[in-house]
This record gives sequence, C-alpha cells and structure tokens, in this order.
Amino acid sequence: VAADSVLIPVQCEYYALEGIADLMRSIKMCNKRLNPELSVQGIVMTMYDGRTKLSDQVVNEVRKFFGKKVYKTMIPRNVRLSEAPSHRKPAIAYDKESKGARAYLHLAGELIKREEKAAKAAEAAAAAAVQVLLAANHCLATGLVLPGLGYCELGVLAPIVWGLLLVGLAESA
Repeated sequence: VAADSVLIPVQCEYYALEGIADLMRSIKMCNKRLNPELSVQGIVMTMYDGRTKLSDQVVNEVRKFFGKKVYKTMIPRNVRLSEAPSHRKPAIAYDKESKGARAYLHLAGELIKREEKAAKAAEAAAAAAVQVLLAANHCLATGLVLPGLGYCELGVLAPIVWGLLLVGLAESA
C-alpha cells in the first residue's frame, strides 16, 4: 500500500455507516499485513442535507466514533455538484459559486490548516527531543546525574532520543 493515510468521504446515508465499518476492517487488515503506518487522516461528511434528521444522525454517529478526525466542513447535497461530472468538469470549474464548490474549497483550507498544525507539532516535538538529548549528553560528559536517572539510564536514553529525532525529521520532510 503506497499511501500513509486515507481521507474517507462518508455520505450522510444509513448504509454509509455499514460501509465505513467495512472500510475500517480493511484498513486494519492493511495495517497487519501490508502497511503498519496506514492511518485515517480524516473523515469528510458528504451529501449532507440539513433538512433531514438522517443526515444529522449519521454525522453524530460518525463524530461519536471518530471524534476530531471528522472535518467541520460538510459537503452539502447540491445539484451543481451532481451536474459537473456529466459536463466532464470538476465542480469548482463547473460552478465555483455553487454551495458545493465553495464547501470543497473550504474543506481544502481546513485540510491545509490541519496539516500545518501537525507539522508545527512535529517540529516542537523534535526541538524538545533535541533538548533532552543535549541534557543527557551533558550529564554523561560532566558526570552529573539527574534525579531518578543514573548513568545507565542516560546511556540508554541518548540513542533512543536520537532515533526518535531522526524518525521525526524524516517523517516531517
């Protein structure tokens, strides 16, 4: 499996809940056999119709299970979105002012913000790891012992922190 994450669109329909359960089983199978790093990047609610209780019920069930992985932006049921493929155009090119096209643009912005936030968190974790590593190396070099950590623990800690730092830098690149 070449992907490291999946973005799952979920129609606000009853059978979509069954489909997402099957998809999650498939992802777990991929984790075990093909790609242990594969994860759910996010869930996008599509074909949302605020006039129906079913749409709200499906959204609530998905949010209950997936929590913050569900994007706030919901793609509405929209005629212009349905017409675009028959004209061989993406929705944004077909009618960029339609509610559906605007929702997809908003979703793109939300996705970018999430990714930027994750990148900043990874950078902060890497910086913290460097500080721990520098402190451990300083303690080993000067003979200083931190409370609760002897030389043995520091000797084990330094390579682990280096490994975590290198993995974190490789993933953020």
